[in-house]
Amino acid sequence: MSRSLLAILATVTIAFVACLKQDGGDGGGLTSSEALEAINQALISTEGESFTNGIIEISTNFTIGDAVQAAAQELRAWFESQIDCSTVTIDDASVTIDFGELNDACVYNGMTYAGVTVISIESIQDGQVTVGHQWTDMTNGIVTVNGSAQVTWSASDVSRRVQHQITSTSLRGSVTATGDRTMQLINPTRTWWENGILINGSRNWTSENTEWSMAIQGVEVRAQDPVPQAGTYTLTIPDGRTLSLIFERQTDDIIRVTLTGTRQDWVFDVTRTGEVLDEAEGTGEGTGMAS
Repeated sequence: MSRSLLAILATVTIAFVACLKQDGGDGGGLTSSEALEAINQALISTEGESFTNGIIEISTNFTIGDAVQAAAQELRAWFESQIDCSTVTIDDASVTIDFGELNDACVYNGMTYAGVTVISIESIQDGQVTVGHQWTDMTNGIVTVNGSAQVTWSASDVSRRVQHQITSTSLRGSVTATGDRTMQLINPTRTWWENGILINGSRNWTSENTEWSMAIQGVEVRAQDPVPQAGTYTLTIPDGRTLSLIFERQTDDIIRVTLTGTRQDWVFDVTRTGEVLDEAEGTGEGTGMAS
């Protein structure tokens, strides 16, 4: 139900690297190198979250109206039929899925999974389902995740709230992260891949003994766009300064991305194909442009 923040930040990082040679101006904002380090830290923190998002997505095959044990049985049957390379067991309302080791090559929908996940149907009442996730050495060969999440589904407003606490390890480093975000359909009458989702929430993480945080405000994500069409990510670095990414749709094909918090603002336009245009029109005095 969400486009990977990892992919979004990667797009922004590529564009921002092109701006480094234009760094200048006065004031207390971040330098270009400081801003790039902040974006890289956000990329590191997002790897584990993006991977677990995929696991949560494939763990939604149950009926909200069922009792918890029936929902668990339905979930077990789905895993056994769709991911036959996994070993699935059930205990009351908890389903354990063992994907084996990496060399077992357990692949679903183009993604490799290894490790163990336990999915517990905690409660189903009044059109709301609470599901617990526990991950033990879950990996795709790039990042390894240990931790847990509580996911609350609401049928009334078609929303999903995810509260997670994980430790992820990759070649980039090790990160301990917590998060609380709510996702809902932009248009409740259409599917998320047709009209997209609205995301609000926050994330906090520790990397190399430093603390970082990110606020997610009114971010609208559509499957067909490389970056959000609206909303703001605000990243707070360890010394308290902030870096913001603001997204605004300009046309059906173009979304404008504004990076603020550096010594000068940077503005670049991203097309639906992911191309970063050479310049953005009407950026105003004192604003840098990607080149």
